Amino acid sequence: MSWPQGRNLCRDKVEGRILLKPARLKLYRWSFAQIPVCRQRCNVYSGSGSTVKHARSGHIVSLGAAAARESILVAAKELFVLGGQSRVGMRDIAKKLGVSPMMPYRHFPSKDHIIMTLRLQAFDDLTARLEAAFTGSADPEQALRAVCSAYFLFASENENSYRLMFDVWEFDKQAEINRDFGPQARREIHSWNANLKAVKAFVQAEGLQIDAELAAHLVWSGLHGLVTLYLARKLAFGASFAQLQGPAIDHIVLGLREASSTIIE
Repeated sequence: MSWPQGRNLCRDKVEGRILLKPARLKLYRWSFAQIPVCRQRCNVYSGSGSTVKHARSGHIVSLGAAAARESILVAAKELFVLGGQSRVGMRDIAKKLGVSPMMPYRHFPSKDHIIMTLRLQAFDDLTARLEAAFTGSADPEQALRAVCSAYFLFASENENSYRLMFDVWEFDKQAEINRDFGPQARREIHSWNANLKAVKAFVQAEGLQIDAELAAHLVWSGLHGLVTLYLARKLAFGASFAQLQGPAIDHIVLGLREASSTIIE
């Protein structure tokens, strides 16, 4: 039977007949078990000829290219959780989705492109949170504290995304990444700029005699250092990540003031 393309469809076998009916779909960001799902809890289907069958129900959902790309990204993220970057392969993604090995290549040229896309999405999310925290307070000190808190909250809520953002690796196809992503491959600089903006405002408001960029590096490294210990499960001496966040932010603010006074002396 020829299946119509460009529509969201679900197939049911009822009394020997095949019925077509619209699927009720929702997208959830990183839960593969639910992206996308119809009310019969189908797995993911891409449009443009790719098909996947739910192992138990046999239902089929046909989706467009955007949903197919999202399903690939979700599968890659879950594979990364299982075994890091080495666990993410185009065949592994296809197997997890239940599609042909070539299906992921119709939407991404390589696994490097998938990893980079996930990294940039995560940095965009972090940047948006830092910007919102900064603009949420008119007081420079409170704005800086809010930015630090937003950084910690992002890391605690998105541990695997954070690892994707900051883990060190070399792309297999670095030249292609540079060519295809261009300047946007350094979109992490927007997160840095949000941090720098908050630090500059604080330094200027306090009249601190410290270079704002140096101060921003101190703040950035302080935030990242605590998060790294937390994600590595190295906070093993009685203090939790939640307990340390407030004192760490107090120390960052106090440290900037003391660094400035040291320079003056």
